[in-house]
Amino acid sequence: MDNFETGINNGQFYQAWLQQSLAEDRFTVLAGLYAIDSEFYVTDTSGLFLQPPYGMSAEMAQAGQNGPPVFPMGALGVRMRYASPYVYLQGAVTDGVPGDLNNPHGTQIRLDKGDGTLSILELGYMPLRDGEGEPISKAAVGLWSYSTPGFDLIDPTIRPLDRGYYFLAEHTLRAERNHPGQGLSGFVRFGKVNEDIYQAGRSGSVGLHYKGLFDGRDDDEAGIAVTQSRASDKYRQLNSSDPSETVIEITYREQMLQWVSLQLSVQRIINPNMDVTLKDASIVGARLELTL
Repeated sequence: MDNFETGINNGQFYQAWLQQSLAEDRFTVLAGLYAIDSEFYVTDTSGLFLQPPYGMSAEMAQAGQNGPPVFPMGALGVRMRYASPYVYLQGAVTDGVPGDLNNPHGTQIRLDKGDGTLSILELGYMPLRDGEGEPISKAAVGLWSYSTPGFDLIDPTIRPLDRGYYFLAEHTLRAERNHPGQGLSGFVRFGKVNEDIYQAGRSGSVGLHYKGLFDGRDDDEAGIAVTQSRASDKYRQLNSSDPSETVIEITYREQMLQWVSLQLSVQRIINPNMDVTLKDASIVGARLELTL
């Protein structure tokens, strides 16, 4: 249920970059060790949930030879962004293979022949921003592509284009009177990849997030979300597979003290990994956060 089940003990840099602002901060250029999930395909509302697909979505997380540059491993890259009061356009080009496939330990930056690049572009509309307790509203579309083709699931001699697209939106549905930063917000995300290459051809998620649900608990957060990944036709031709995997998560984050919070999560996984031999599963977990 978390991003730390990697099978190895490791320490590494997640991001390390420099950024230059121009044109009264409307245009910025960033270069260095960069993770695209820090700014692309992101909704603040979904950040409460512990399941990984609410960070980088399930369909794009499987892309590339070593996954895209997302938590916990960035890649060498350049990001440019232009933002007006309501609209932004941002694009990035990164190394196509984050880290080193043959050495998972430490921070590895390699630009090997055949790595290629990952390019991503996102156009977004943000009439309201979640700053200083304000309501949120955002809609965006994105496109991404690897310069190195993928491998067809059925015939590996065929090299299809490795690319995809996504859509996301979030909005404050109900703001508390005199406390606009509290209330109910919702999000929806959908993405699709080349179904000739990957197990999950597309995935979507939807959820609700309430801050300050109970009187006197203004900083507590509650949420419920559902994400579903659909198996590609070619994957189902090769495997005895369920058509999809669905995960439901209910969570509550209690701000116990200014520097301590406790989050409880209950999850139900239906058709785990789309494997017909696996039974549905339930997970109960907790996360303790200390802010110094």
